[in-house]
Amino acid sequence: MNIHLVSRVLASLIASLCVCGGCLAQSLGTAFSDLWWNPAESGWGVTIDHQQDVMFLTFFIYRNDGSPYWVTSLLTHPVDPNRPFFFSGDVYETRGPSFGQPFDASLVTNRKVGTAAFNATQGNAATLTYSIDGTTVTKSIQRQTLRFLDFSGAFNGIVNYQLSSCANPRCRLSSASGFKASDFWAAWRALGRLFSKALLTSANS
Repeated sequence: MNIHLVSRVLASLIASLCVCGGCLAQSLGTAFSDLWWNPAESGWGVTIDHQQDVMFLTFFIYRNDGSPYWVTSLLTHPVDPNRPFFFSGDVYETRGPSFGQPFDASLVTNRKVGTAAFNATQGNAATLTYSIDGTTVTKSIQRQTLRFLDFSGAFNGIVNYQLSSCANPRCRLSSASGFKASDFWAAWRALGRLFSKALLTSANS
């Protein structure tokens, strides 16, 4: 097996994934949907439902007298390359009929009480700033893990890679240069092991 060619192919695969990573920063999916909290302040938190450039936050917090209080916020993601994981919007207090009686949606009212901003510093940590009736709070939060996901097992996949007659000269890897299909698959398997290890490390951290 040509070790140098395997290294070249592996580097190309990693580079292509890095390019895709840039795309993911623009198409965020549901990356931040989770239950978030501050482990040093167990008892309050925020649930985030993330869909592309929109987040819906439900805060479970307390009033000055200690009674339970919840507010919601709809955040949007502005186009700002300097803050790829920043979302901001308004905070609302909602009132409606009691849960113990037939629900009448016409009785639901809401009042804007402040603003909120979510700024992720990494996939598992963020800064949450929000205000309610003139009181501003800034908290460091992280995902609250209730159960670890088990990524162990066998995974099947398909890859389609052109090894010759490629229109782009940068991707021409043929037998004339000493490249063999076995070299490509060796690089692909090495990349799979690399990402499997990264997943397990992340799950256990």
